[in-house]
Amino acid sequence: MAMTHGYDVLDEEHPFMVMSGARPFICAICERPGWRRWPGPIQCHPIAPCCALCERKWGIAMLPAGAFRDRRIVGLIFALANALESEARQQFYRRYGYGAP
Repeated sequence: MAMTHGYDVLDEEHPFMVMSGARPFICAICERPGWRRWPGPIQCHPIAPCCALCERKWGIAMLPAGAFRDRRIVGLIFALANALESEARQQFYRRYGYGAP
């Protein structure tokens, strides 16, 4: 793996990446390949550094079809902040034995 723009980029090629022109990356939240496709009716191409599953799980809400890219990027930032807060609260609880204020 090589480091580019602060997140891991996979060196291997995959048919989906060739078709969509997407760059392979490792998701910053779940640490899995971010380019994998999830089955379902929504066609959602992942935007680095967060995979589509984590974008939906940790993000604001499911954006409607045809939403502009800037709205998706705001959702990605919210998802990353949400996951970071969750991890910080878990570490605080493990260290002090009670929930953070």
